[in-house]
Amino acid sequence: MPLFSAASAPPSDLPPAATGGDGADRTARPPLWLPSPYLLLGGLLWAVLSAAAWQAPLCCEAGLRAAVVERLRVNLLHPAFPMTDLPAVASAHYSPYALLQGLAARATGLSGPSVVALAASVNLLLLLTGIGRLTRLLTPNRWVPVLVLVPLALIHWADPARWSAPSTFAVAVTL
Repeated sequence: MPLFSAASAPPSDLPPAATGGDGADRTARPPLWLPSPYLLLGGLLWAVLSAAAWQAPLCCEAGLRAAVVERLRVNLLHPAFPMTDLPAVASAHYSPYALLQGLAARATGLSGPSVVALAASVNLLLLLTGIGRLTRLLTPNRWVPVLVLVPLALIHWADPARWSAPSTFAVAVTL
């Protein structure tokens, strides 16, 4: 059963169709070359926040993630505990996400902090893509994805160290 019938068309931010002199319907649509507001704002947001992620000091949780990636880069099978030089018997910090970052660090030769900063940019790109796709699936209104960014920015993006976290990756992949 279709979600919308002909009688109840989906909501749109486009004006109603206008009839021309020849009787043809003309709908005021933005030109194809004009990017959506979400693409413009999302691209700007990604560029600014990615630059901030590379400049942010790695302290607290982000520093611990960088240390985990560095330990995995050095020794993938028997990494040391991230905060000391003792063997890591059972550490909750060695997750599949950290292992993936460690493999990326090993394959590219990048350091742990560089991989964490790069992961922040990639996770943010995945999250912005997922938000845009989900909101466009739910409504054709071009401004809804832009409005979704406001609460997300207030809740999640206050701390640049969080963007490289597994939670951002998990939310992005879920969307």
